[in-house]
Amino acid sequence: MENKNFKILHVGHGKKKMSNICNKYLYSQGLNFIRPFDESYRKINEKNLEEIKELIPNYFGKKTIYTINPEHGDRIVDVDEYNLETESIKIGDIKIIRPTQKCDALITEYYFPLVIFPADCEVAGLVDYKKGIKALVHSGWRGTLKEILPKTIFEFLLRGSKIQDIQVILGPMLLKENFEIKDDYIDDFKNYISGLGAEKKIISYNVVKDCYNIDLFEIILQQLKNIGIRNIDTSLVEDTYSAVDDRNNLRYHSYRRDKDDFRNICLFM
Repeated sequence: MENKNFKILHVGHGKKKMSNICNKYLYSQGLNFIRPFDESYRKINEKNLEEIKELIPNYFGKKTIYTINPEHGDRIVDVDEYNLETESIKIGDIKIIRPTQKCDALITEYYFPLVIFPADCEVAGLVDYKKGIKALVHSGWRGTLKEILPKTIFEFLLRGSKIQDIQVILGPMLLKENFEIKDDYIDDFKNYISGLGAEKKIISYNVVKDCYNIDLFEIILQQLKNIGIRNIDTSLVEDTYSAVDDRNNLRYHSYRRDKDDFRNICLFM
């Protein structure tokens, strides 16, 4: 089912435990989510979840999604662990579950919908159809420098995946033109990219604004290439800060632009 509120990428049919569905990566356009575990925002979250609930598959007659408790780090949680400590909230017909432990990536061998509520950070979908494994990864600039995406891919390899069988889907994120930092963190980036081997220029100095523009997208691409990932879909990548629709309306919420609490939603099913 298509939905006007999303950019949707169909990424094929899963196998093994994911055999009953066609995997999809969905990224919202114009929906308004605010901290779903905060009861203060229940009404606004319920309204927006109501608009998308038909996209969420039933699991034993219930609509359940798994999300992260983010910390902008590199911790990965396996949602299949039988003793995983979680907390949950039911909003309308949808139950949202997240680990109590803070993390920025979820991995599973089941077809539970994985969900992240981003502002400007990259949210990457990973899938290996041969082994029946998928993950959803929240990679902001801190998580990118900590290499959360390569570390999540390593978790696939530990589960028996082969690097050539792993597909990565990259979505909207803050692109170079609008990702600006001052002197306080520039050394972190300079030190990191010195050994990255990127072909494109990642750091540019903006004389007018006296700041640096950083190409996080290129860093992520180079990280993936460096570990042998070749199946990378970038068809949905565009700038969360500036992208507009056919009517020239802004497509996404952007914390860098708006400085508010509204978030987008990304689902990997």
